[in-house]
Amino acid sequence: LAQVSLLMVPFPYVVPIPAVLTAAQQAPAFAPRPARIETIRVRQGEQVHAGQVLFELSAPELDQKLQGAQDRQDLLSERLGRRMADQRDLSESLVLERELRLERDRIEGLDRERSRLVVRAPIDGTVVDIAPELSEGRWISDKLRLALVAKPGTLEARGYVDAEDFRRIADGDEGRFVDDLYQQPASDIRVIRIAAAAAEQLDHWVLASTHGGLVSARQQNGKTLPEHGVFEVTASVAGPASASGQPPLTALRGEMHIRGDAQSLGGRVLRRIAHVVVREAGA
Repeated sequence: LAQVSLLMVPFPYVVPIPAVLTAAQQAPAFAPRPARIETIRVRQGEQVHAGQVLFELSAPELDQKLQGAQDRQDLLSERLGRRMADQRDLSESLVLERELRLERDRIEGLDRERSRLVVRAPIDGTVVDIAPELSEGRWISDKLRLALVAKPGTLEARGYVDAEDFRRIADGDEGRFVDDLYQQPASDIRVIRIAAAAAEQLDHWVLASTHGGLVSARQQNGKTLPEHGVFEVTASVAGPASASGQPPLTALRGEMHIRGDAQSLGGRVLRRIAHVVVREAGA
């Protein structure tokens, strides 16, 4: 009886959350449309400033549309130029002027779209990641993240808490982040944001079991989907990890240890059994 009672006594409980350590301020760079890489002007680890050219792309289909619009503009301008000598053109001048305005607007829009093929750094910072498959002459889609630029200074830990532990943590809870390989001292952290709804897919794919992480996941239609309910958690970082003011050059995988509400060992075992039963029943 004493052993059973002991199992029901609440003890302090640390909630383990698979997480990555990243720069708090970061911005991705994408191609505006399917295009071909003409020039790569940046390397991973390089410091860049906002507006600096990272990649130069080309899109022959866009060039063809622009050339066609310019040819039509020239033809319309020519017809308007001789309208005084041509009675038919004179009677159609209003129509020609409207078509010319439309063509000029089309050219302006195509020029803006072509200018976006020069991909620039979205913020000041460090290029912390470049897609490994990039090479000059290669065709890419507009869904491929070309690069990720992170601003040095503030770090965050971002991860996924299991549905079983979701209600055991709250904004303001404190804990520590420890990286998998112990490359740096453990960092003090404070929870600043917990998602209200379960994640439909894992944006931090390095945490997925399909990539060697601890979050059970599967690949489907190019997306990384969690096998069971998990909620994204973000924590601010203080202490040794951010003392240098530099973010990791790549996302540093590890685990957040958040001091959650006390619970009994017996209660946790029973909840885990119930979780497995419900999951199997729904399979």
